[in-house]
Amino acid sequence: MFILNASATPRTPAAPQILRLGWGLSFADLHERHGLLRLDAAFLNFLAEWDTVLRERLAGARANPGALAPKAESELLRELAEEFAPHPAER
Repeated sequence: MFILNASATPRTPAAPQILRLGWGLSFADLHERHGLLRLDAAFLNFLAEWDTVLRERLAGARANPGALAPKAESELLRELAEEFAPHPAER
């Protein structure tokens, strides 16, 4: 059996937040090759401003995909992820 409390203030759901992409991109861009190329270019420009050495390492790995040993490739990906993952204090 449920008992309703008429004096309780009803809860209203929070207004949904609208998620927006940066760099002038839309969600539709993520479904098109040209949009993905724009996203990649924006990311590479951002990375070049943030960490030029990491940007060059990524460019080298992309230019010669088979050159990195699996462990070195994993290390590069881990470093990229760590650069941009929110740190515990920022969550």
